[in-house]
Amino acid sequence: MDGIAGKLECRWHELCETLGVSSEDRDLWWKTLRDRHGEAQRAYHTLSHLEEMFGYFDVHLASITDTAAVSLAIFFHDAVYDPRAGSPQNELDSAELFERFAQVALPAGDPPGLAKGALASKVRRWIVQTAHHRCSDEDECDCKLFMDFDMAVLGRSWPEYEIYSQQIRQEYSHVPEALFCAARGAFLKSVAGDAASSTAPPPSSIYATPEFRDSRELRARENARMEAVLLQRRFQALPWIRRQAALAALRIKALAANRFVRLAGFCGLLGGVAPAGAAALSSKLAWTLGMSTLAALVLGALRLLFGAPYLRQPLRSLPLQSPAAGLAVIAGSYNPPHQGHLEVIRHLSRIHERVHVVIGVNPGKTYAVSPYVRQELLRAMLRELELKNVEVVIWSSYVWKHAQAVGASVMYRGIRSWRQDGLAEKWLELQNLLAQRILGGWRQLVIPTAYIQADPKYAGVSSTLLRSRISASSSISDLVPLGCSLAVQHAYKEKVS
Repeated sequence: MDGIAGKLECRWHELCETLGVSSEDRDLWWKTLRDRHGEAQRAYHTLSHLEEMFGYFDVHLASITDTAAVSLAIFFHDAVYDPRAGSPQNELDSAELFERFAQVALPAGDPPGLAKGALASKVRRWIVQTAHHRCSDEDECDCKLFMDFDMAVLGRSWPEYEIYSQQIRQEYSHVPEALFCAARGAFLKSVAGDAASSTAPPPSSIYATPEFRDSRELRARENARMEAVLLQRRFQALPWIRRQAALAALRIKALAANRFVRLAGFCGLLGGVAPAGAAALSSKLAWTLGMSTLAALVLGALRLLFGAPYLRQPLRSLPLQSPAAGLAVIAGSYNPPHQGHLEVIRHLSRIHERVHVVIGVNPGKTYAVSPYVRQELLRAMLRELELKNVEVVIWSSYVWKHAQAVGASVMYRGIRSWRQDGLAEKWLELQNLLAQRILGGWRQLVIPTAYIQADPKYAGVSSTLLRSRISASSSISDLVPLGCSLAVQHAYKEKVS
C-alpha cells in the first residue's frame, strides 16, 4: 500500500500545482485523504481502488476534457465511507468534504469565484451521482467516464471479481449472513438483468460510455449473475428461521415509505440487528420515532413559549466574556450581500469570538450568480471592514447540521420586527428544533435560535434593490462597501440585465 500511496501522492501534488493550491493545503488535504482511505472498516474502498480508477483515467486520457475535475472526483468520491451509514449518505458526506476543500484550498481566481464555483459544483454533482451511477444524455462525457471508471470493477475477470465480492462482504461484516445474502442477491439480480417477469422492461446499461459497454457490459452482467447464484446457495444453507427473518426485514424496508423511517436511516439500523429481531424492528422503530417526535414537540413548545433571545435596536456591544461568547452562525442567501447584512455581521463579530456566515445552497437549483462568487464578494467586504473573526461558508444541507458540526453556541436570524416577521420566524424555529431532535439524535446538543433586529437605517436596503440598481446601471456605492462596488457590479451586471 505504501507504493500505491506514493504514486497517488505524486498525482495529488501535480493536481494541486495545476489548481494553484498552496503547499500547506496540499499536504493537509493529502493526509486527510490518505488517512480516510486507510480506515479499518475499508477493504475494497481503499487507495487501491483510487489507483485502479486512475489506471482507467490514463487509458482514456485523450477522451477527457476536464482532467482536473475528473481527478478531484476520483480522489474525493469515497473520502467518507461508513458501511453502516450506507448510500446515499456516504456520497453526500463525501461531497460535503470536497466542498470544504474547494472553499478553503482552491484559489479565488479572476473573476473571483466564477471558475472555482463551476469546477466545484460539477465535481460535487458527480460525487453525489455515484450513489446510483446513472447518467442522462445531458451529462458531460467526463461525468460518464468517471462513472464507468468507478463501475469498471464489475467487469473484471471472474477470479478478480471474486476478490472484490469478498472485500465487499468484509466491509459489511456487521450485517447478518442471511440479510446480506438476500439483499445483495436482489441487487445483483437487478444488475444482471434477471427480470421477475417476461413483461418487465429490459435493464438499463451498467456503463454509460460505448467503450465500457463494448468491453465490459456482458462480463459484468455474467459476474453479477454468478455471484447472485452463489449467494442464493449460501442463503438456502442457513436455518429456516434466519431466512424468514431476513426476508421479513426486507419486506419491512420496502414498506417503510413514510418519511420518518427513511430519515432515521432504516437501512443502517437494519444492518446492526440480530436476524431474530429484524421482524420486530418496525414497531420498535415506530415507538422510538413517536416518542422522539412527542418529546421534540414538547421541547419546541416550551422554547417557543418562553422565547428565544432577541437583540433589539439600538444594539449594544457586550464583552466577549459574556454568555454570548463562542461561535455564532448566521445564514442567508446574500444574493448579493449589502450594508444591511454587514451591519448585523459586524455586531455579531463584536460579541462573539467567531462568526460563521453561511450561504445556504439548494444543490438541485441552478443559480444565476454562483454561491462561490457570492462567497468571494462577501469575503472581500469583510476584509475591507477588517472583520477577521468572520468566516464565510457555503452549505448545502440543514444549517443546524453545520452549527452542530462546528460546535456553534447559537444560530441567529435577522428580522425587521416581530410584527413583520415574527410568525414566520417562530414557525421556522419550531421546525429547526424538531429537525435537530428527530434527525440529529438525542445525543446531539440542540443549537438554539436567537434573533437580531436589523438597523432601521437599512430598512429599505435589500438584495432585490441592489440587483435593481445594477440592472439600471445606477450607483450602488451607498449599498455596499466602496471598495467592493465594482466587483459586485461585474458579478451581477449580465445576470440581472
